Amino acid sequence: MSFDPAQGFRLGPFKIEPPTGDVVGADGESHHLEPKVMDVFVCLARHANELVTRDQIFNAIWRGQDVSDEPITRTIGELRRALKDSRANPSYIETIPKRGYRLIGELRGLEDPESITANSLSGPLPDRRAQKWRYIFVMAVIAVIAWPANSFLTLDQPGEDQSPLTDGNSEPDFSIAVLPFANMPSDPVQIGVSSANKRPTENPDAYALYLRATAASNIFDFQTSAVLFRQAIELDPDFAEAYEALANSYSYPQLVSRAPAEAQMLVLDAARRALVLDPDLAFAQALYRSALPERQMYLQKVQAYENAIAH
Repeated sequence: MSFDPAQGFRLGPFKIEPPTGDVVGADGESHHLEPKVMDVFVCLARHANELVTRDQIFNAIWRGQDVSDEPITRTIGELRRALKDSRANPSYIETIPKRGYRLIGELRGLEDPESITANSLSGPLPDRRAQKWRYIFVMAVIAVIAWPANSFLTLDQPGEDQSPLTDGNSEPDFSIAVLPFANMPSDPVQIGVSSANKRPTENPDAYALYLRATAASNIFDFQTSAVLFRQAIELDPDFAEAYEALANSYSYPQLVSRAPAEAQMLVLDAARRALVLDPDLAFAQALYRSALPERQMYLQKVQAYENAIAH
């Protein structure tokens, strides 16, 4: 490598500026990274196209501090968000199950005279089939969300909007879109699995647990599904879809033997972790917002109004 990544580099269409903490896209849009997040980015860049283990990252960035796996998981999620990357179909950051991560793609110095090719400007191409299936699936289950949301109506917990998708200063708008129906898989195990047949994790044992948990969810055995989803996450801490599905399981407190208040906090935590890993998980977004204290207070007011006019 003829340049120092700590001084800046290019990755595909992105310009990375560690001194300022900015990641600038081809369209000029800038995403600012926290110092630790940028330090991890530079660490991966120094070993581009090579495996960098979690231990190597911890030793280089946290320097032997006693920390859990969550900081590095959150950091990788933030990097993927800045690069508009996907864990399931990575263009820049690849997860090596049980080992670490690898920065893939062409790295160049900021002063590299070579122009950016049309291919690099295009960036990662979205999986249109998977996106279409996911949105159809989300709209199919949106009615189900209303039931667990009503399970929390007895709560009265003040708090600020802690949504990772907003700045906390405004209440997100809620809307429902009507989409065309599509044939769902006849095998219940396949519900929740991408139609493009791309596994959401490269860990086979975690994937097997995920499929068993999904099958349990489809028959409303959320007690079992919650246990299996947690086991899958233990095997792959970066398994965003498992966190999303775990949040759904917790959203039925009466079926997982949890008090409503405890279940609400578990939904928020699991959905938040899913969105840190993959901000595009629409179902996790819906679950997170349905469990927010402000949302529950709103539903309480609606129910009180309906009860008043009914009498």
